[in-house]
Amino acid sequence: HFRGHRKTYIGSQPGRIMDALKRCGTNNPVIVLDEIDKMGRDHRGDPESALLEILDPEQNKNFRDHYLEVDFNLGNIVFIATSNTLNISPALKDRMEIIEIPGYSEDEKVQIAREHLIKRAAQDAGWDIKNITIDDDAVRHLIRNYTAEQGVRELQRTLTAILRRTLLLENGEDVPTKFTAKKIDELMMGRKSAGIRQKIGFNAGARI
Repeated sequence: HFRGHRKTYIGSQPGRIMDALKRCGTNNPVIVLDEIDKMGRDHRGDPESALLEILDPEQNKNFRDHYLEVDFNLGNIVFIATSNTLNISPALKDRMEIIEIPGYSEDEKVQIAREHLIKRAAQDAGWDIKNITIDDDAVRHLIRNYTAEQGVRELQRTLTAILRRTLLLENGEDVPTKFTAKKIDELMMGRKSAGIRQKIGFNAGARI
């Protein structure tokens, strides 16, 4: 995907790097490589091998996309890679400056939920946000007992699940509902409570 596909293949096209340069209209953008720890090789190729070339200042001056078949200098691009762990190859780590970023605190998660996640969950579940009442204490209860993460993805999914389950109980009507810690426990009875207070942890980030 990084280098593109040769024109002899059906449906061939330029790789992700050259496509990004075309879309942004500049040769010195910031390109984010999200969750590189989840990369894996398959029949389509080895993305890590391509990344080693892309991130190497000695090699990326003459980067060649298989579809375009011309050399291009990637030296002006700032690459930022994210990773949940440092479980990536030593060769790849050698090409990066590692920056550890702390996970969200409980207070930060509550604020994010209040300002963003509840609204998004309501939209995903088909609720009118005006019919939802959930105070900070209820959100904290949800965080402490039903999520175990440094980010907020699981919190987002759990909020959406709670709203959908309530809709089922109300025959699809989003009636005005107050979500307390007790009501959350009732809705989550089918799922074992995590019961874990997470310490502020670290998600490994990398910047080149």
